[in-house]
Amino acid sequence: MSRDDYEELLARVRRLEDESAITRLIMSYGPAADSGLTSSAARLWLDDGKYDWDADGEPHRGSAAVDAMLQGDGHQGLIARGVAHFAGPPLIDIEATAPPRSTTRSSCGGRTTASSSGG
Repeated sequence: MSRDDYEELLARVRRLEDESAITRLIMSYGPAADSGLTSSAARLWLDDGKYDWDADGEPHRGSAAVDAMLQGDGHQGLIARGVAHFAGPPLIDIEATAPPRSTTRSSCGGRTTASSSGG
């Protein structure tokens, strides 16, 4: 295997590992939110992160706002009624920039949301 082939393979493995780690993070939100572990679920958002799911409301910005939403009567009532998150595979696009950025998009109830984070 040439040095160039090795470097290309190494880059592809790193990308797959990055995508796997991002997927694990995204998929950990639902179980944490549904079990009432609000701070664990909220820690997935950075201070400049945006949680935009309510068509009639403003997006929740940052970890503290997501935590407050999850502790609120609306979400706690959903948990009490047995409502749970369902997640499909996320679309992850990792840009080769400095610093690296990732964008994830997911759909819930017909509404698409997006969030980005810098590395």
